[in-house]
Amino acid sequence: MRAPTVMLRPEDSLFRYFFFGEGHLAAKKAAPAKAAKKAPAKAASKSSDKPTRVGPRHLAEGIVATYELSKKDALAIVTGVFEDVAKRLQKGEVIAISGFGRFVVRDRAARIGRNPQTGEAVKIPAKRTLRFTPAKPLKEAVMKKKK
Repeated sequence: MRAPTVMLRPEDSLFRYFFFGEGHLAAKKAAPAKAAKKAPAKAASKSSDKPTRVGPRHLAEGIVATYELSKKDALAIVTGVFEDVAKRLQKGEVIAISGFGRFVVRDRAARIGRNPQTGEAVKIPAKRTLRFTPAKPLKEAVMKKKK
């Protein structure tokens, strides 16, 4: 039996904000330029090469700025969306977000593998895995060369 697919469209909710780079992400890109002018020594450090880690609170800050909600309400929306996605994935549903991608839970069968050091046969147990497949617009946006 095939798992039901849940379609989430950007125009129906706040997904447009998260997945199309409106608001928060654009503002975050402008902020480091101002910081670089104030402290040029920090801009030259190796830590600037590392990717920025964004959590629920960062996403909520962008919602506050864009939709004029309180921080508490915005954080509740973000955590609520993630909790709902997690619950649906636990049920085995496919989450398809237009313009972003698909989350699919797959069951992997048990199999026999080999220990690379000894060559001994090892039983690998069955497990469930989560797979994300990005949509074409997201792939194109991510794969653009930096200027």
